[in-house]
Amino acid sequence: MRSRPRSARAPSSTLTRFSTLAVADVAARGLAFLATLLIVRAFADEAFGQLGVATAVVAYALQASTCGLDVFAVRHGARHPDQIGATASSVMAMRSTLGLVAYALLLAVCWGVPALRPIFPLVALFGLTIFTGALSLTWVPQALQQSGALAAANLSIGALYFLGVLVITRTGGPLWSVPVAQVAAEALVAVGLYWWLRGRAARLVAPRPWAEWGRVLQESAPIGASLLLRTIALGSDLVLLRLLLVGDAQIGWYNGASRLFALMMGLSAVYFTILFPRLSQRAAESPGAFRSEALGSLARVMPLALAAAVGVAALAPWALGLLFSPSFANAAMALRILGVAALVNVINNHFRYMLLATNRQQRYLRDTAVATLAHVAFKLVLIPMAGIEGAALGTLSGELAVLVLGLWATRGDLRRRVVPE
Repeated sequence: MRSRPRSARAPSSTLTRFSTLAVADVAARGLAFLATLLIVRAFADEAFGQLGVATAVVAYALQASTCGLDVFAVRHGARHPDQIGATASSVMAMRSTLGLVAYALLLAVCWGVPALRPIFPLVALFGLTIFTGALSLTWVPQALQQSGALAAANLSIGALYFLGVLVITRTGGPLWSVPVAQVAAEALVAVGLYWWLRGRAARLVAPRPWAEWGRVLQESAPIGASLLLRTIALGSDLVLLRLLLVGDAQIGWYNGASRLFALMMGLSAVYFTILFPRLSQRAAESPGAFRSEALGSLARVMPLALAAAVGVAALAPWALGLLFSPSFANAAMALRILGVAALVNVINNHFRYMLLATNRQQRYLRDTAVATLAHVAFKLVLIPMAGIEGAALGTLSGELAVLVLGLWATRGDLRRRVVPE
């Protein structure tokens, strides 16, 4: 076996790779927004609210089935690129097995909760993304810092989904065909990444023996549990709005604001897609290199994040009315609050990846559990008092709780050596 896959050549600069990914991500999310606009115009506000709740519920099962294996694989692949083939096949096998369990539980819970039963068909179809995600290898180019392949994969998913929605809305297709378009797009890109891996990085080999699954899952499970809790925390807005009997039209307005919030979060996530493997490498080199990478990152991104939050506050009513419909301007204040929450989240992500890069997933899990309780508690109190604005305030309050916990957890990282757990 080759000691180093061909695609693991020296990566380009952070700025170059971020620019590549950012352009592709903005284009992909732009296509997704165009698809959203087509859906809003083709279906009622209530239907758009149902789609938002269904995707939020499925996100919980998707994160549970992932079990942190993608993050574990990125960290392991960045440090051991010669083992990519074995790691990829093992991750696909483990995620597919876990996905069967998660999908069955998802259907059972959705059918058993009366408030969710009307959207059962949407949940069942969106839930198939559990399996397309399990077979996807998008983490491989991330681990190998091959931004071109990762950018192409993200853009392809957005483009294929948009084309599917365009056909659905032009032909008067039913609402349930929207998740089918999403599943088909992800499946086609998963096949493309498989061929890219064979031709550019490494061939798949037999997965790790069953006996080793337990060891890998023991290391990845805390990461997966943390990601699941974060998904619950950030996605609880729409679910709690539904369970607390807020009208579907209001949920639809808030879903529009949350889509813009997701756009901000997604662009931030592009940056951390690049930063995480670099932090993992620097943590293995020396405490000084780790400190320099973390401090330099904070200095680079915070001015841009602050400017983005100010822009969202100024343009919120105009953007919602233009992108969706005039009635969505009712969620302008909620969007302004979510913009501040996105700014806080940029800082929080630095703390998150600093902990994960130094194998302190157990500490991150404990802090995330506390922060998730804060998220849900704030929303349970604020939604009955202020409706959709209360949901946004709950998100901001929860992110401030994450900020406090993250500051405490990483207080010594920038002045002394970090000892992995």
